[in-house]
Amino acid sequence: MCEASAFYKNQENTETLILRDVALLKPEENNLWFLVNIFGEQKEIHAKLVEINLLQHKIIFQKI
Repeated sequence: MCEASAFYKNQENTETLILRDVALLKPEENNLWFLVNIFGEQKEIHAKLVEINLLQHKIIFQKI
């Protein structure tokens, strides 16, 4: 499978899981992101997108 997991990364470079197996990542207004995984679990987060690493299957956000 090629789904990625979404994480928050803080100033100490520690990653905190937001959602595993993300299948949909949709930007909304004002740094709002809508995420849905392959199981239908949904999350809405207010964050800045920092990095998408397809080789490591990671989506990295920073809290605002």
